Amino acid sequence: FTFSFAAGVSSDAATTIHFGLSASATSGDYTGSGSTSASIAAGDNSVTLILPVINDDLAEGTETVILTTSTVSSPYGVSLTTPTLSLDIADNDHAGLSIADATVTEGNSGTASLDFTISLDKATGSPFTVAYSTSDGTAHTADNDYTAQSGTIHFSGLAGESKTISVPVKGDRKIEGNETLGITLSSPSPDFSNSLTITQATASGTISNDDSGANTISKTDGSEEGEEAGSFTFSLPA
Repeated sequence: FTFSFAAGVSSDAATTIHFGLSASATSGDYTGSGSTSASIAAGDNSVTLILPVINDDLAEGTETVILTTSTVSSPYGVSLTTPTLSLDIADNDHAGLSIADATVTEGNSGTASLDFTISLDKATGSPFTVAYSTSDGTAHTADNDYTAQSGTIHFSGLAGESKTISVPVKGDRKIEGNETLGITLSSPSPDFSNSLTITQATASGTISNDDSGANTISKTDGSEEGEEAGSFTFSLPA
């Protein structure tokens, strides 16, 4: 921040501007947060308050420092034309969310859990949420293959943090191929001025079939008496 008189103007006495600093940027983002005044020396036109920025590893987006003046100490009744001013600290860090593919064995009854893992690669410094929803592939909710899921999941914002989304898969005795479903991430909120993005938004879930295709053959003997026919029965497992 630069405090100055009009071009070419100075004072024969020091002029001290008293102020406070506030807003979204904290003492961990820059040095000098405890500054409360700056003085334009006698004969000078301006003074600059320098707030060195700290380069951290947080994907936190653009942050703001607001300077609000209170009083001016001067024997000549100097006043300020701009009592409040703000500056932005641009972020140079980026965090990514990704979701991984998953596989589960179907089972013959009940439900199994198809678990997808969402991972955060870098800290954001504050919490956020991300939305998710499943979609049919070769597996279909209408065929009772699985139960659709959607909603939001909460992250604390820690580096390496992971969360699990569980999709219930319904077991059956149907002989079929492996089936798939999809899941999609969207709308991280907040996204910290686009410092948080989804690097892998979709994943595929595979439901592995575990039903046997082996046939069995049974027979019924025939008889000449009454001309009772003989027969063979081909069947799948019970």
